[in-house]
Amino acid sequence: MQASTTHTPKFRTNGFTILELIITLAVIAILVNIAIPSFWTTQQSMRVGSAANNLHGIIHHARSAASKTQQNLQLCPMDGDWTKGVYTTFAACDGTVPSDPERRSYEFDSQVTVKTEWSTNGLTFTADGAVTSDKAITPFDLGGTSSRVTVRRVRLTTTGTSKIEHVGTGT
Repeated sequence: MQASTTHTPKFRTNGFTILELIITLAVIAILVNIAIPSFWTTQQSMRVGSAANNLHGIIHHARSAASKTQQNLQLCPMDGDWTKGVYTTFAACDGTVPSDPERRSYEFDSQVTVKTEWSTNGLTFTADGAVTSDKAITPFDLGGTSSRVTVRRVRLTTTGTSKIEHVGTGT
């Protein structure tokens, strides 16, 4: 009877084979390709939500400041363009953001799209908090450059109150 002998390699190698490394890198590449678009959509959604919340806050401030001071207060588009941003002033809308610390302004992110029919002359909040523009009751939609981002709609009533609605995806 002959004893069986096992052959052990003289040099034992530790580590991974090239095939194992290629498969691991392929799996990582697939996971990254799945995660990045979701990350960008989430980031844009956060920017759109922030823009809607800031616009809502400025509207609330404008209504409150007009009522508190018993003066008309203007909500104006930056440089006559609502897509750039908004600011408040007691003077006429001329596109220049006042330096007075009591005034509010917000510049929209370049990744945020804006659709509105609000007058480029601005909206006037009266001493009782009401809005005097007939276009004020039209929606102010904020979306993202990706069609998968939920559009936020800021609705303003003639009494000067506002609310934010989620109206679905798309720009």
